[in-house]
Amino acid sequence: TGETRERVVTAGDDVLSGSINGSSLLLVKVTKLEKDSTVSKIIDMVQNATESKAKTEKFIAQQDFAHFSEFSLLEFSKMFGATKK
Repeated sequence: TGETRERVVTAGDDVLSGSINGSSLLLVKVTKLEKDSTVSKIIDMVQNATESKAKTEKFIAQQDFAHFSEFSLLEFSKMFGATKK
């Protein structure tokens, strides 16, 4: 569920971005570009999901507006007797 857990690393081990150093001196060598990091990939996934949801929501909103407009026009014409009887 996202809780951190302690992990002992030694020379040559990979260290993930976001790791917390407890109390000792730590020297790390960056081996990946920022765009290839785990954090960047997670951010990309979240942004893509948000954009995808926004497109779907816009489509639904457009459909709702179209149906609402049709319904409103029909009701308006009924109120003022403009429909054929």
